[in-house]
Amino acid sequence: MKLAEFFEKNKWNVECDVKDDHQFVIVLVTFINERKMEDQVSFDIPSPFLQKEESFKELSECFRDFLGDLDEREVTEIAIVASAETMEKLEETNM
Repeated sequence: MKLAEFFEKNKWNVECDVKDDHQFVIVLVTFINERKMEDQVSFDIPSPFLQKEESFKELSECFRDFLGDLDEREVTEIAIVASAETMEKLEETNM
């Protein structure tokens, strides 16, 4: 499934404690690369619990930019792996 299809069917897999005041999250996208192997990339985006549409739009744009012309990759997981009140605190998580 492509990113939008996967998200529509599975939503966010939350693997950390996301508090109400956390403005930003790190999202790990697992996908099948050009060698037909599982690969991962992470992105810092606005929290989907505060800005639902903005978060997925940002994630889609980041993933498309990362893959370039290869944006038709099969996605196998979308996971929130860290969250923080500010982008500065999120960057301190060392993920």
